[in-house]
Amino acid sequence: MAIRRYKPEQTVNLLRQIEVRIANGELKYEMLRAHSVEEDSVAEVCRQFALSRESFYQIQQAFQELGFGAFLPRKRGRKGPVKLKDEVLEFALAKQKENPELKRGIQPSHVRATSARLLTQSGKRIL
Repeated sequence: MAIRRYKPEQTVNLLRQIEVRIANGELKYEMLRAHSVEEDSVAEVCRQFALSRESFYQIQQAFQELGFGAFLPRKRGRKGPVKLKDEVLEFALAKQKENPELKRGIQPSHVRATSARLLTQSGKRIL
């Protein structure tokens, strides 16, 4: 296989194309297809597509679990709200009743930070 030499602007353009293909799932599909249909080794496929073997196995597992849905873009990060344990919420509300000054500004969404601060002040360990 001959090695090609690229100018910097050509390299940037190629990288942008690869990013778009990765985002669309095309690269992932082609990588799995090269391994399963063309029977290329995992190491060879990873070299051709400039991805690690770990990435290959993660993509393969996602495809086995989710099918083609694994190639669709999805949001990253937390999928839902953080939930408080009942005991922490009860402790924070009890402290709120004891000290009316704390009542100002405490909303259910602020209870987590407030309860952590109150637990620290009272000398209890935070889990």
